[in-house]
Amino acid sequence: MMEKILYILAFVMCAISSHGQTFTVNVEYTCNGEKIALNDDFEIFFVIIDSAQKIIIKPEITQNTFKIPDFCGNTRGHIVFKHKKTVIGLGVNTFSYTQNMRWEIGFDKKPYDQEYNIGTANIEKAKGIAYIAFHPLEQGDGVVTTISIVDIKRYFKESRELLK
Repeated sequence: MMEKILYILAFVMCAISSHGQTFTVNVEYTCNGEKIALNDDFEIFFVIIDSAQKIIIKPEITQNTFKIPDFCGNTRGHIVFKHKKTVIGLGVNTFSYTQNMRWEIGFDKKPYDQEYNIGTANIEKAKGIAYIAFHPLEQGDGVVTTISIVDIKRYFKESRELLK
């Protein structure tokens, strides 16, 4: 109970200190090569974990879009996407958003529907890929972050654990 109060207090303090320009993100979701029609039936979480606390920030979704929240001075954390019962952890990312964006979030199991750049990971051992593509809407080329998944059951369990 005390832990939940700390999360709420931290969130309220961030909201009070919020200032500056607001940017929005439109979200798209693809699962196993199939584009999923979203209807505000998903959630985005920003999970900030340090040695003293865990802060979970959940922006409000409207028309498959959300406003980038104030991260209370934190610059890195996990991004988690939840659609119905599926929870996809998208790794640790830098929170440095300077314009409106479109995010393409995806999960793909073997056999893959496209080629993925998974860096030094062995594509042969991977049983699945989770990814988030950050598409800036004003300027720049964007970037894609991919996660190579060897144990899919463990991956989904660890993704759900981030939200506890």
